[in-house]
Amino acid sequence: MNSSRLYIMQDFTYAMSLYDYNEYVTKSQKAQTDRNKALTWLFVTLMALLLAVGSIFYLISLYKRKQRDMQTNAKLLESLTSPSQLSTDHKEAIKGKISMRLLELLNGQQKNHINDSEWNELISDFQVVYPDFLLKLNGLGKFNTSEMRVFVLIRMGLTPRDVSTLANISPQAVSSIRSRAYKKIMHQKGSPAQMDEILMKL
Repeated sequence: MNSSRLYIMQDFTYAMSLYDYNEYVTKSQKAQTDRNKALTWLFVTLMALLLAVGSIFYLISLYKRKQRDMQTNAKLLESLTSPSQLSTDHKEAIKGKISMRLLELLNGQQKNHINDSEWNELISDFQVVYPDFLLKLNGLGKFNTSEMRVFVLIRMGLTPRDVSTLANISPQAVSSIRSRAYKKIMHQKGSPAQMDEILMKL
């Protein structure tokens, strides 16, 4: 009898121990799951925060860059539209310098067209003498580099034949550029000479 009670007590104790162990494992697993969920949410929150901060910094830098570009364009426009402070004599001297250089090229024994470096220098001097020409021309339409060079030389008073030589293009191309530009501006066909009249008024 005592032996039976002892076995019963042992079975009961074992059963309670097994129950406690299973409950411990269940609680441990639940706690681990809760920790994993918490870490996941923490990671997601941090990533969202970093993304938000990064977006804010990007928008700020984009805004600052746009402001700088606007200021640069405003200064450029101001420099193009502001009246020249140079005296008439100074302008005439620069105009004479340009004409002399163009004559040297036209009368040269070898190369008689303008290279890129000379074009840059010519345009720089040209804008001193005719500060509003390029600005007004750009207001009439969009023209490529070759067209702009032809227009500048025409405004300097050169003949189409000389323009052809200095721009290193055919006389037909010079005529075609001017007639196309007239049509682009006036929306009707016109002669190269009609485009020249427009250029000389700018």
